[in-house]
Amino acid sequence: MGRPLRIEFEDGFYHITSRGNERKKIFLDDYDRKKFLEFLKEYHLKFRAVFHCFIMGVRP
Repeated sequence: MGRPLRIEFEDGFYHITSRGNERKKIFLDDYDRKKFLEFLKEYHLKFRAVFHCFIMGVRP
């Protein structure tokens, strides 16, 4: 049995996370990070999405 459909609201706020399995890095290099930011820019322009960011546990 699949999970129930998400309820969507116009102008709603949604919580989205990006985390690697077993706390592994999700970006291997600067190219990966820049490509991810390009995707966010594309979604912002296409859907007028606004992104807020809070980063925890950043390790060098």
